[in-house]
Amino acid sequence: MIGICSGILMNNNENSQHENSKKKRIIQPSFYIDDGQRVICESHSQIDRIRVLSSFSAMPELEEAQQLEKILTCKTCKHYHNDECFFPKEEIDKIESDRLDYTFHCNLCGGSIDRPLTIMYSLYNKHVFKVDVPTVCCSCFSTLEDDSFLSNTRRRIIPIVLSSVLSSIFFLSLIAFFFYSFRAIHGWIFLLFFLIMAIWAYFIFPNVRSIIFLLRGREYYKKTYGKIKHQTDQYVDDFPFD
Repeated sequence: MIGICSGILMNNNENSQHENSKKKRIIQPSFYIDDGQRVICESHSQIDRIRVLSSFSAMPELEEAQQLEKILTCKTCKHYHNDECFFPKEEIDKIESDRLDYTFHCNLCGGSIDRPLTIMYSLYNKHVFKVDVPTVCCSCFSTLEDDSFLSNTRRRIIPIVLSSVLSSIFFLSLIAFFFYSFRAIHGWIFLLFFLIMAIWAYFIFPNVRSIIFLLRGREYYKKTYGKIKHQTDQYVDDFPFD
């Protein structure tokens, strides 16, 4: 009887060990931001090579710096290919597909996010720590470090506004010229009118979009990163469009 029981226990142990061996190992990502404002995953299977190439971040014209950009993705990691990352392989593929379709945008300037690990960093913090980490492009992140975001967006918005106003004046003047030059109503005049309007919209829409995103980014910055205090509780900023 004892021998039968011990045999059963041994079989149970062997079965549990076999089941444990079947359990998939899950790799938890660990992120940091390097000197080039790039999000790096320390759990990446090529992290040693990434650290070496990251030292060339100050010289983007070198081949090593260009190689780094190609490696900074989940798809170059063996944990992705083995499907043992915290993010399932199918989910990574979906995120990458959405990124290539310009679904992810910088919360500060509205530009598309080009680096996949920036997105993974934000999603990981949201899933694991319940913290909404904004997706920020590298250029905006550099302005966050030296507290120059507000002044930087001001320098970007004012030329866009001037360009939009001047282009609008030009196209409206062109439309007025054609209407006053050709008093008679002809079908081709209306066709020309809509053609001019379409060209004007083509040039003006990207400017309007950029202005809207930058103004939203300024508001998001103030709400998310708090006030910049300088003797008072007011922002050190006198931008007239706010």
